[in-house]
Amino acid sequence: MTETATPVQQGPVPDFGVRVSSGDPRYHRIVDWLHDETALLDGGHTIAWTKLIAEDIVYRIPVRQTRLRDDTRSQFADNMFHYDENHTTLTMKILRLATTASPWCENPVSRSRRLVTNIRVFEGTTPDEFTVISSVLITRNRHSESVPLIMSGERNDVLRRDGSGFLLTRRTFLMDQSTVGFPNMTIIL
Repeated sequence: MTETATPVQQGPVPDFGVRVSSGDPRYHRIVDWLHDETALLDGGHTIAWTKLIAEDIVYRIPVRQTRLRDDTRSQFADNMFHYDENHTTLTMKILRLATTASPWCENPVSRSRRLVTNIRVFEGTTPDEFTVISSVLITRNRHSESVPLIMSGERNDVLRRDGSGFLLTRRTFLMDQSTVGFPNMTIIL
């Protein structure tokens, strides 16, 4: 006699609101913004990147918790974070890494590459805001290492229209790993 496994529900499918079609010009402007942001970060232009973040930004990377299959609680802690930053703390970290000699962990500088894909855009709660869900793969290499370190996850962003562009007002990175595979978290995800 064989046992039949009962399907496990992972919770409700998230509802992000009204989807912005990939044929919509707003979608293309947002994807262009994401590509430009990635180019700044991959090029090490973190100080220039700070011009893309809103004064009221919330930037978080919650700790992932490994749960058994039938455990219906969230896989992410709501009170523990690798990053839990606002505009001031995020800018201070970036300036310290970019302008001082003290961050030995980034001397020599890491080489990183961000691959942003599976981009879905949703209208926000206000006409000038958009929720952007994407998959991100980040590679990082230091010194003369022959094998890059890899991190992947889902990014949940909120972008606010600002003039002819956008500002990042919220970013939550949901890592696929339960343990950070990088020796330190000094790169912007």
